[in-house]
Amino acid sequence: MVEAIDLHKKNGQWMATYVNAPFDHPVRRAFGTDTLPTAFKATVLEGTVRAAILARNPGADVRIRKPTPQLR
Repeated sequence: MVEAIDLHKKNGQWMATYVNAPFDHPVRRAFGTDTLPTAFKATVLEGTVRAAILARNPGADVRIRKPTPQLR
């Protein structure tokens, strides 16, 4: 299975969620979660963030997760 990483913004920061990560995935083992903050502020363009994460995770499916619109 190809590793997938979803990128999204939260609290002024780009976050990376490792999707389909097995329970013993190194990120989950080391940090106790499958979602980590990246080094990028939310003001950095999504293409820049995606390219940087992809360069550090060759072969991964790096995706931008758009926020779900809130119904009023």
